[in-house]
Amino acid sequence: MLHRPAGSADGAGVCTARLVYTALVTPPELSALRAAIDEIDHQILDLLHKRLELVLRVGELKRERGQRVYDPDRERDVLERLTGARKAPLKAETVRRVFERIIDESRSHEQHHISEPPGKD
Repeated sequence: MLHRPAGSADGAGVCTARLVYTALVTPPELSALRAAIDEIDHQILDLLHKRLELVLRVGELKRERGQRVYDPDRERDVLERLTGARKAPLKAETVRRVFERIIDESRSHEQHHISEPPGKD
């Protein structure tokens, strides 16, 4: 954290005081909470990886059947189901935005995956 002593400007209004840096001491409770968040982030990452593997398998089936990647009805149903299943303090709009992004990125990977010849991965 950066601190500047008050009233230490020269005639031109430029601060002439030397800057004092202070180290913030992180309380053990804060460190523990951050470590728990980091662990959850890794779990989310693992789950996103598993989800994407399934999405790519769905893409392969769609390719075999000549189906399009984009399925607006399915995406709408997923978003409605997930926003309805949310728990406080999550807001429905937050859940919607997060999963819209996940779905959009998944669709992009799926489209790229099925546009490649089979077995290229």
